[in-house]
Amino acid sequence: MRSSSIVVLLLALLQPVVCISQSTTLVRHDDELVSELLSVKTGDQLAASSLLSNHRNLITRRICDSLLQAATTCSALGNSARSLFLCEIAKQAAKQLDDKKLLAFVFYKTGRMQFERDNISTAIKEFLQSKTLFEEAHSPRDLIYILGELGALHIYSADYKKAEEYSEQGLALAASLKDSSESAGALPDEYGMAFAWSNLGNVAKWKADYDSALDDFRKSLELWRELRQRGFWSAGNIADALVDIGHVYQVMGDHIQALNYLSQAGYSKDID
Repeated sequence: MRSSSIVVLLLALLQPVVCISQSTTLVRHDDELVSELLSVKTGDQLAASSLLSNHRNLITRRICDSLLQAATTCSALGNSARSLFLCEIAKQAAKQLDDKKLLAFVFYKTGRMQFERDNISTAIKEFLQSKTLFEEAHSPRDLIYILGELGALHIYSADYKKAEEYSEQGLALAASLKDSSESAGALPDEYGMAFAWSNLGNVAKWKADYDSALDDFRKSLELWRELRQRGFWSAGNIADALVDIGHVYQVMGDHIQALNYLSQAGYSKDID
């Protein structure tokens, strides 16, 4: 690991006791700017804004990527306040770059972090803002996973009609782009499609259409397994799909099949 990467990680994990005086800090390279931004005390938006506005010439996509990586690390360690603060700094950096696609992805990552904390209504707002920006940036493949996860958010909020609408839109978009030359999104098409089929499985289960639910959940499972074969970490998603199938069989009274799939789910969590 590069020494600069180690510094970035340490600064992400250690919130400083005092706020650094940004006005006297000499920043000459983007690595130094990342380090200074990660040294800003959580909540000190003024200091972060000052650093960014005073060093516009050093702001690059790599700055935003480093901030998002640090935010993800903080989120995994349970420091949600720090992770969301770093996301807000990344948003500001993306705005100064005037990069709608990058800004859309930052909103998406912020929404994911809110989703993981069960802040569903806030996550939906972040995702909708991301969706609008991706549309304005003419990045349709990014919309596939946004629509899939928007559907998942509405499953969690028990708005099955909205979940169904977003999921069907995502699958239709994926089908229309299957043989197109549109640029790849930040995540594979199959990622959003897997969420969409899972959402539709939950909608069918809610409607008591258990055969359709099984079919949809199996399609989701197949896509998650395909993604894993391509190197994407998806053991948790595979386990979720197996549990969903098991629960449908349980409702149908087929306890042997239910036990079979639930047992597979327990094993799959240890795959990766």
